[in-house]
Amino acid sequence: MSSPGDEDLESQQGVQGPRTPLANVWPSFMEAWPPTLHGLSFRSVQIPLAEPDLLALISQTPEARPPLELDGRLTFSGEFRSALATALREFPAGVFLRTGSASFKSDEFLLRPIFKAELALKRLMLPHPRVARLASLCLHHHRPVSLFVREWRDIPPQSEFRLFFYGRRLVAASQYHYRDLFPEIAPAASRLAAALSAASARIAAALPMAQLVVDVAVTPSPASQEVVVIETNPFGAATHAGLFTWSEIGRGDPAFRYLAHSSSGERIESIPL
Repeated sequence: MSSPGDEDLESQQGVQGPRTPLANVWPSFMEAWPPTLHGLSFRSVQIPLAEPDLLALISQTPEARPPLELDGRLTFSGEFRSALATALREFPAGVFLRTGSASFKSDEFLLRPIFKAELALKRLMLPHPRVARLASLCLHHHRPVSLFVREWRDIPPQSEFRLFFYGRRLVAASQYHYRDLFPEIAPAASRLAAALSAASARIAAALPMAQLVVDVAVTPSPASQEVVVIETNPFGAATHAGLFTWSEIGRGDPAFRYLAHSSSGERIESIPL
């Protein structure tokens, strides 16, 4: 499972405080999602982190310790370890771990599902600067942080898309990996645009605020194409606009953009949503 979008928040926040007020980005954190939005995403178990476990998570990253006056790595509580083991039993096909604002990225683990609590703890005990920065920020502003134990899904990169909602209306859609040309997208572009458009109403109704950027995966199902929410990001320049520029988004008719072959190499194609 890939986890797009983390670089967006990382670019605008630090341990001491956000360059953009936390209140502006908090609705994009999974902890702020309403139940209806969770229902449109991957199955998961949410484990709220008590302060000792939140500090333990942050302390695994050495550079995050000094601002909180932490002398070294702290240990997770028995209650947390038990909750983690219980959550993993819900997903025999494996899990992907993340907090509501960031995933635990490392070459050792990112592309493989986790099956055992021991391996999950090993994952959490590695340094994760992005996770630590955002967790510290939430702690500073008295916002809750949870660990989300999500079912594992293999998501091909050509199946990931970024949707832009303004006023609870889908105003633009782009392939997520905007630098890469996927030959599978062009012949399916009309079907993809129809699937994204059809899913947009229920996604928009579930959003915690009217303006958000939503990353989704489109996966085949027996009857149609299933659109599953991966994560949400703030609406604005701190979030990458994919194959659009921010000056284009919301102007003109909604469109879906993707890369396609051309005689000169590749070009951006656009079709109506």
